Amino acid sequence: QRTNRAGMASGISSCAAVLHAETVVLVRGSAVVAPTCFWSDDQTLVVNLNTKTALAPGALVRVKDNVLAPYGHVCSASDACSVGLERTLSTSSPCGASVCPTPTALLAGPAEISDCPS
Repeated sequence: QRTNRAGMASGISSCAAVLHAETVVLVRGSAVVAPTCFWSDDQTLVVNLNTKTALAPGALVRVKDNVLAPYGHVCSASDACSVGLERTLSTSSPCGASVCPTPTALLAGPAEISDCPS
């Protein structure tokens, strides 16, 4: 169902605008900067995960109360806002129906290193 995107503007924003504080702490993990999110469409919130995230399969992901509503509704003027919206990340298929991408490492540097002069 299309949503009001929790009132977030287009582009990258703080996840704290839509996710519960406990979920934001998990997403942030031990990183210095706060996590960011964006809506790829009216139904899909994309969370930018960092390498220090504490979010893992089995974690509970919660949406802030009274920010998410059906498309066209404003939470301050509607009783259609979400309350208690949460989901546990699957431990058997954390990427949903698709296969999780395999991380790859890229090593960059010169092809050859010269001897140091003595």
